[in-house]
Amino acid sequence: MVKPLMEESHYTYQEFQGEAEEWNALVLRYPDAGLLQTWEFGTAKTQNGSWQVERGLIMADRSVSGAVQTIFRTVPFTGGGIAWVNRGPIGSFENVGAALNAIRHHFNVSRGFYLRVAPSFIQTETLASICREGGLKRTSIEGWASSMIDLNDPDDLIRANLHSKWRNALVRAEHAELDISIGSDQETFETFLRGHAAHLSARGTSGGLDTEFLQSLQELLPVERKFLCVTAMKDGHYLGGAAFARYGKTGEYLAGHNTDAGRKENSGQIVLWSALRQLKSDGVIRLDLGGMDEYLTPAGIFRFKSRMGGKPYRLASEMEGDAPGLINKAIRWRVRHERSKSGHDIGAAATN
Repeated sequence: MVKPLMEESHYTYQEFQGEAEEWNALVLRYPDAGLLQTWEFGTAKTQNGSWQVERGLIMADRSVSGAVQTIFRTVPFTGGGIAWVNRGPIGSFENVGAALNAIRHHFNVSRGFYLRVAPSFIQTETLASICREGGLKRTSIEGWASSMIDLNDPDDLIRANLHSKWRNALVRAEHAELDISIGSDQETFETFLRGHAAHLSARGTSGGLDTEFLQSLQELLPVERKFLCVTAMKDGHYLGGAAFARYGKTGEYLAGHNTDAGRKENSGQIVLWSALRQLKSDGVIRLDLGGMDEYLTPAGIFRFKSRMGGKPYRLASEMEGDAPGLINKAIRWRVRHERSKSGHDIGAAATN
């Protein structure tokens, strides 16, 4: 949550020493919380690559004002490294720039890391001031863009807000008598994961999140937050599926795919609609469509999501904090080069 800048605000960074339940209770109480700042996401990162994770509290005097989960890599024998803040910090800050400065001081100054931050707050006209207060530089990479559907609205209104072509495709799928399975049980998840693996085999890494990462994350999640998975079949043939993360009162479209036969049967529409209704029934009040950028999202996927009638949003541009040394200069160059090529959200990039 971004509040007006106040010069007297001062924050310090303190490493978090608690356990998963305490961390998630802290993070998920804030409205700008996201999956990438949950305990399980950070832990799954350490199990699927060379990343390490550190969780910290943003303190104002002796009170906790927010929190930040950072994944990082060190360069052996150099003292340098890279630290990613993925849609953080999370909190309620009188001066978000001062909160960022506490993080910068911890990773840039004290540890000598190159720091990259993808903020959790919406793009704002005060971003230049926030960067200046935080001792960070704004980069050319725009923030994560997506769309949110308000599940407080009645089903009839949500359905009426669907684009006519999307709604007509849903009606055809409903009349096609597809076999829809929906749940958080292991069998439904494994059915989805097999379909997702086949999808990635055909599309490559650009097709979505890695199956090993999804498997690790699912195993780490508590029972009440296991992925909600939806799969569609007809006459015993698999058509497609999707997986949704849940945190706080938010559901997020995390991964999905369709076969050629599934696209002909409009399985994507009925899978998303079935998930939406189930999430709403479970008490979720908002559905994030998991990425919708007119410049970066493949045209077909962008069109599919934009026709669901959600409210688009974009987070603030990425920021960076330099650290001295040739190694960190090389790291900065490499990150800038890779980010300028992909332009993808920092969270998605960090899962690969």
